[in-house]
Amino acid sequence: MSQFGADQLEVAADRAALAAILDARGRHREAQETLREVLSVVEGVLGPDHYEVAVTLDKLAAMVQRAGESVRAAELYGRSLGIKRRVLGSDHPDVAATLNELGTVYLSLGRSQDAYMALSGALRIFERVAHPQLAACRENRERARGRR
Repeated sequence: MSQFGADQLEVAADRAALAAILDARGRHREAQETLREVLSVVEGVLGPDHYEVAVTLDKLAAMVQRAGESVRAAELYGRSLGIKRRVLGSDHPDVAATLNELGTVYLSLGRSQDAYMALSGALRIFERVAHPQLAACRENRERARGRR
């Protein structure tokens, strides 16, 4: 943590942006390591149950999922989901977004029942708020239903 100096969170935000650039450039391992460092700083400064920790976990989960590490992605999304539910409540659209991502990871792992349940939870929230991810979530849930 001390490597980031006095403005830890600002530097961590810049490093999170760098991680996204590295990932887009195909430097996946370096991107993930950078984002893990960011996660450590954010947790250290804000505490383990802060919304920004959940956001960082979502970013890291997406990276590891793209790298084919679906089991690890599911763990990260699960941790993010727990934080978001505690901080935002169970019916918040950000909770639904993470449920949707978790559901797609479960689909990739062949865990159709878990995927269906996560996607159904996301869909209930998305329908209530007319969320832009509503159609994609419906499609994902139908895929999960077909595999059950």
